[in-house]
Amino acid sequence: MPEDLNEIDEIDLDRSKLVPRIKSVHFISSLKEMQTARNDFPYTEPFVGDLIIAYAFDLPDLFMMATLESIKAAGLTPKEVKKVAISNLRKQIPEIGFQRQGRIYKIVSEIDLEACTLLAKPFWKQIEDRFDEAIVAAIPHRNRVYFTGESNSRGLRELKSIRDNILDSPDPHNLSDFLFCWRDSCWSVFEDNSDD
Repeated sequence: MPEDLNEIDEIDLDRSKLVPRIKSVHFISSLKEMQTARNDFPYTEPFVGDLIIAYAFDLPDLFMMATLESIKAAGLTPKEVKKVAISNLRKQIPEIGFQRQGRIYKIVSEIDLEACTLLAKPFWKQIEDRFDEAIVAAIPHRNRVYFTGESNSRGLRELKSIRDNILDSPDPHNLSDFLFCWRDSCWSVFEDNSDD
């Protein structure tokens, strides 16, 4: 981020470079602990559970978190931000794949930010249709998304195990210890009623 917000004028903030990033609410807590000035806070929106959507400008020589000020400098209103950023994300991730890993599946994308695939509603709708049931996902890290069908009890145990193994290693890009459920075209926190 530029040291001074006045430097924003010197950077070409093109709306076509605005992209979403999935973060944990702990990201904001860390900024508060560092006593980051309020006007330097990244612009964020709630997503699901303890996850938020932050925005950034993916510039040639700089990856700059988007503040409300920089969003306005790019000619955007807060109401437009999510739609524009997701449209730009589709260009960065034209294809999302997945591969089987035991009884669960792992998201594979061309960029190292698999958590952002949670915003790809058409993809998750196809997965839900393919499985013919709700999908449960673990997002323990920005580069790790795993999922299985809601009725796959062994798969759910594997999701929990892999999530716990990842979160046991401290990493600034760790995200959530929740499991999330994709049902009826939206994400929610998964209510796990198993005894595990």
